Amino acid sequence: MHETGIRPGQAVAIVHADDALIVVDKPAGLLSVPARGEARQDCLASRIQALYADALIVHRLDMATSGLVLFARGAGDRADGRRPRP
Repeated sequence: MHETGIRPGQAVAIVHADDALIVVDKPAGLLSVPARGEARQDCLASRIQALYADALIVHRLDMATSGLVLFARGAGDRADGRRPRP
């Protein structure tokens, strides 16, 4: 167990998921996105992307902060993650 109390691979609570959006309850002590260094690669984004390959994080919360984090889905072929305009 890490000093944060969050174990690698420990499940996070998915509050909502549909074809466009995923809402996840991020626990305190877990990074939102990977940081520098081998030991800081476990993060919310990689855990959710392991379940939903098309998920892109919309915003971040600090490691010590808990709360809801949004992921967009179905970004299509755009490299910047934005949906094409109709």
